[in-house]
Amino acid sequence: MIKAREEQSSNSLSLIDSLDHLALNLLQQGRYTEVGALLDQALDATPADQFVRRARILSHRGRLRHTLGSHAKAIEDFSAAQELGREDPELSLSIRSQRALSLLRLGHSVEGEAETRAVADKARELFHSDPIKALPYINNQGTLALSQGDPEEGKAAFSEALEIATTRLGPEHPALITHFNNLGTAEQMLGDYPAADEALQRALRLQRQLHGDGAHLRTAEILRNLARNALLMESNDSRERVDAATRSGLELLEELVLHGSERDRLNFLERFDLVSLPCIEGDAIAIANVLLASKGRLLDSMLGGLSQEPLPDWTQIQNALPPNSAFIDACRFQPLDSELGPQYGAILVTPTDLPQWIPLGSESQLLDWLSVMRERLVWQSAVIAGDQEAKAPALTLQIILKGLENEFWEPVARLLSPEVDHVAFSPDGALHFLPLAALLDSEGKPLCHRLHQVTRVASGRDLTRTSVLKRMDSAPWTVLTISDFPSPESPPEPHTLQAILSDLEPMPGTSREADSLRRLAPKDSLFLQGREVTEERMASLPDTNSVLHLGCHAFYTGPDAPSSSTALDFDESAELLRSSGLVLYRGARWDLQLPETGDDLLFPEEIAELDLKGTRLVTLSSCDSGAGTPVNGEGLLGLQRAFIQAGASEVAVALWPVSDQSTPAFMERFYQLALHSERIGQALWQTQSEYLPKATDAGFEASVLRYAPFNLSQTGPLQGGDKIDLEPLKSHRPTWPFLVLVIVAAVAARWLTKRLLRHARKDIKK
Repeated sequence: MIKAREEQSSNSLSLIDSLDHLALNLLQQGRYTEVGALLDQALDATPADQFVRRARILSHRGRLRHTLGSHAKAIEDFSAAQELGREDPELSLSIRSQRALSLLRLGHSVEGEAETRAVADKARELFHSDPIKALPYINNQGTLALSQGDPEEGKAAFSEALEIATTRLGPEHPALITHFNNLGTAEQMLGDYPAADEALQRALRLQRQLHGDGAHLRTAEILRNLARNALLMESNDSRERVDAATRSGLELLEELVLHGSERDRLNFLERFDLVSLPCIEGDAIAIANVLLASKGRLLDSMLGGLSQEPLPDWTQIQNALPPNSAFIDACRFQPLDSELGPQYGAILVTPTDLPQWIPLGSESQLLDWLSVMRERLVWQSAVIAGDQEAKAPALTLQIILKGLENEFWEPVARLLSPEVDHVAFSPDGALHFLPLAALLDSEGKPLCHRLHQVTRVASGRDLTRTSVLKRMDSAPWTVLTISDFPSPESPPEPHTLQAILSDLEPMPGTSREADSLRRLAPKDSLFLQGREVTEERMASLPDTNSVLHLGCHAFYTGPDAPSSSTALDFDESAELLRSSGLVLYRGARWDLQLPETGDDLLFPEEIAELDLKGTRLVTLSSCDSGAGTPVNGEGLLGLQRAFIQAGASEVAVALWPVSDQSTPAFMERFYQLALHSERIGQALWQTQSEYLPKATDAGFEASVLRYAPFNLSQTGPLQGGDKIDLEPLKSHRPTWPFLVLVIVAAVAARWLTKRLLRHARKDIKK
């Protein structure tokens, strides 16, 4: 029909309506990846004076975006449609209702609640003689009641909607699906699980009559509700239901991995929980396989890692592990009791045993520990800087690091055999910010003294990769360092990002860092300093280098810690995708006049475009280079991920500001060990073990500040081996009193820069 109408007239209103109707039909079928292009085509073909028709198409595009979790973009479409559709009262009311629902999903509760109630009242008045038209508005009012913790009001609204729909449409009409699903949710909240099960089963039966068993968001939601209900009832078929719900969710994820945009997929992961049901059920093998099928899948797709090969299961991970090693796959999940808040858990896989599921601490505990750790580190840097008035936080780093260990590492460690000395760790959520090397056991012994290696991977699938790693000495290196930055040509406005970037502290230690690496680097390595380190030069780096080392400023302007209350929307908060970056030479003179591609601020999406497929190691000897925004099940959005996306096999970063004075010697020792062993992850870990003393030794807190932030992520198999046998040079042994004196200015300046950047970001938002 559409083809025939295209032949008649490419701009005919009938063609536009056909495109719109087809898109709406495909949306109902769950074929989301095809809908957007059809709606855009219809909108482009619609004349500007066709206000109502344009409003209808925009509202349908808003529905698509709402369905995919892009609520901020949905609100934009609904708002535009509302302005155009005022001549049609019914259409206008529908658009208002959909916009209110997106506001609620986005966390704009005051405006969303008021609009939902106002729309419901208006619908009852407008459709008094034809109540079937009021159904969506009554349903939305019930949904609002559930979101406010009032299941009684929600049940009343859904029951009213069901009575109207059944009377007018019959007991088998597809319109009843949503009402039965919602009624089941209300009954579940009220604790009447048999009634909830009956309503949800009817919703599922009608849904399958309409769409079969294919991937569909509504099918997945109903299956998830049924599985949760079975767990609450402690039903005998709970495992079967959890498996069905999980398979349905994974099918949807695969659709978006193959066809959706990056933001579509990130928004889906923020809103559709793939792991909580298996974690609640507690089947270790099921949890292990779900994590392998879902974790880091978006990064894989951006790396071109999708293939027709089946995803690995836990046995393939087990077979990939070397002797005396283990894989710890952590995840964040919601327990049955929602009042407890998000929890963490981990799957332990070893070369010989079945997977084990280990509950860890809560997210609130983790965020509290990380917060007091930051406070203590800030205080420690102030003390080193000579601030005699700085008030010491109540908890020492020794107490904090023991607390983190006790909640988030020791439950797994107690199950490790004494022979295990190499661990691959895949974090989730705020676990990305754990300073693993410095975690203390009950005797005050850092983790880096107890194991030969802990290295990070995005997912267990990384451990099965079979590509041959390039030797570090097999190709030249590129070493880029910036000791000082140019001043701006004119004074920038105060309290702006330009002002902060123009006042970056010099980094004289990077010159020493470059000199020490020059003694280790292969022949023909490229060393660029100062004004040579530009965005244009970064874009033309040699693609055959084995190492890329960057000694420059990095920045992070996002939140200190993730929020556990509201899901992120990467359309509304698109700045989170650019909240971190590297400051190259001219970046200190950043202003709005410079072109984005030449401003010398290197953001993650620009880094991802670099060709680093031949690069074995990227080292970011930069403050806060390991900061970022955690996304459930997908990793940390930031610089480390961007360099892996660009093709690097291993990337080393720092979780907080590092010392310009002590880092050069640390880096030299790290590279010595890495060159000697070709086990880069172990080399970094062993360097930390050499520089971090026991908690009872003098200078412990200062050493944590300097050496604990470094971590390394890799995309290949875990490499085992004995301790790297290479005697350190005497100059590399830490001399605590000397180092305390020389890092004073550098450490204080890094923390000040970080805090000022965040204040500037807030000012810019205002």
